[in-house]
Amino acid sequence: MTFQKNSQGKQQEMDITGEERRLLYAWTMADKMLYDHFRRKLDRKIRAKSRYITEEVKKLQEMRQAFFKNCIQKTVKDTRGDGDNTVNTYKIAEGKEDTYLCKYRAATEGKLNKYLRSSVVAREKTANL
Repeated sequence: MTFQKNSQGKQQEMDITGEERRLLYAWTMADKMLYDHFRRKLDRKIRAKSRYITEEVKKLQEMRQAFFKNCIQKTVKDTRGDGDNTVNTYKIAEGKEDTYLCKYRAATEGKLNKYLRSSVVAREKTANL
């Protein structure tokens, strides 16, 4: 059996006895029952709405394809930090740089956050006049 010290730390393997395993099972049984109950409930809701969800996923995929077709010239892989975090960045198609949708949909998270913050600050200043 493997336990984690914390969510960021490495795993530490521990050998536990049969009695300890039985106690651990008994202590976590209520949690498992709750998890199983809500997992089944979620699965039922997903099945009941599967057509709607499928249609919504299709719409989102079509919107994404339209965005790439209309706004993006190319996708560039950008490796950050230690190389484990690769993100896609986008080169906006020529002539689309000032198009609101293209500009902000293709923006990096940092640029988009900066824009959103400045918009909120401007709106608050206007509201306080």
